Amino acid sequence: MESLNNIIDHCTQSLSKVTADNLTPTQLDSSLATLKSVDLDEAVNQYWRSLPAKPENQQEQPGWENQMHQKGKELNHQLKGFNDELSRIKTMQAALHIPQLDILIHAAQGVLRPMYDFSARLSH
Repeated sequence: MESLNNIIDHCTQSLSKVTADNLTPTQLDSSLATLKSVDLDEAVNQYWRSLPAKPENQQEQPGWENQMHQKGKELNHQLKGFNDELSRIKTMQAALHIPQLDILIHAAQGVLRPMYDFSARLSH
């Protein structure tokens, strides 16, 4: 079972391998397979279980909230690299109009958006 951090790294790397010089069906299929193999629900659940429980003591809650906010910021920082690679692929698609890139973009968005939603929940 992969951690969220590993999933983000693998997805980022899979998109980074798609370049104008390496735009082959094999590379696109490989990157798409990586994105589709993500078990995001289990990774989010595992991450969530690893976090400290919300304290019942009111005095301890601000510290816990700060810790959760920091975790959300860390996750967002890591997601930025993934999002940057996705933006690069979108720019490539705008120039080349290759249908397989659209499929790759949608698969990446299917991983990235729920991760941003999760990181936002941590920050609130």
